[in-house]
Amino acid sequence: MTATSTEGQDVVIAAPELQRYLAAIAAALGAPDPIAERVASSLVAANLAGHDSHGALLLPYWAELVDRGQIRVDAVPEVVLDRGAVVTIDGRFGFGPVAGHMAVEVASERARAHGVSCVLARNVNHVGRLGEFTSALAERNQVALMLVNCQGSGQLLAPFGGVERRLTNNPISIAAPGGTDPVLLDMALSVAAEAKVWLAKARGQRIPEDWVVDAAGRPSTEPDDLFAGGALLPLGGRAGGHKGYGLIVLVDIIAGILSGGGVCRPDPPEDFSNAFALFTLDVGPVCDDAAYAAELGRLRDHVTGATPAPGVDEILFPGDTEARARAARTAAGIPIEAGTWAQLAELAQRAGVPIQPA
Repeated sequence: MTATSTEGQDVVIAAPELQRYLAAIAAALGAPDPIAERVASSLVAANLAGHDSHGALLLPYWAELVDRGQIRVDAVPEVVLDRGAVVTIDGRFGFGPVAGHMAVEVASERARAHGVSCVLARNVNHVGRLGEFTSALAERNQVALMLVNCQGSGQLLAPFGGVERRLTNNPISIAAPGGTDPVLLDMALSVAAEAKVWLAKARGQRIPEDWVVDAAGRPSTEPDDLFAGGALLPLGGRAGGHKGYGLIVLVDIIAGILSGGGVCRPDPPEDFSNAFALFTLDVGPVCDDAAYAAELGRLRDHVTGATPAPGVDEILFPGDTEARARAARTAAGIPIEAGTWAQLAELAQRAGVPIQPA
């Protein structure tokens, strides 16, 4: 499949072709080939899962961070503390997916040896889509919980009841083995992730009223108001935001303090970075595979068998949306919005990479 588009419409491109294109751009930015391939595969995996806000859209942003010296393109993460079931990694401010996949390998190995493991990481650049890492562990018959903070950088959220930005958007992901596809939760702790506001801006769309407030604390449907001093709202919005607010603070403590990466503070670092905690449980020793599959099937049938509410076609199980998107986009190609495609072409031209024809 070659990339195809209609003027002003999304470009549709096969996943392998998109991955080759993104890897070539990442390599031209100075990343060694294994790192460039990891970056590209992570971005394409996000697009395949239907999370376009964390797919190819991110590469121009990451390229800006490379230009500013905030991403060290050849950095290899290193283990700085090893206590068996507990390991701390320093990402050395390299590409986030590289540290994320190193953590997966270490977490899986230590959980096999000890039953459980905790991998902490600091100084990791933008890690990308968390569900990629927790799903990788679920596919190894392990349960995974990943908590991510921003080491105090990029404070974009107002605390519940407040106006000014005082918190970062600390996402979480939980995954469990699910047979063909993992059972997956992957979410930001704001009503919507900043990248989703970017995506709406790129598409010229308004956003729902409970996503952001402007600089005066008023609800807004304009993406630009976030970037003009406004703030994201914690999960739950103006009525139930105390729940998201509490989770954000706890994730900041666990991911930021325990990893040594840092938390939100009045003098935040200028450079963006992530820290995370990845907790893993090996299912095999605690639950028979057949019993697990039977109970999971019983739960799935019970939940998805509920009568759909008016206007709802069917009840989905966590992870179904990603699995269906992956199947559809593997077969038909990945849609990339015209604005992002133009940014990639500009980046490719600047990096000396042949532009992928649309």
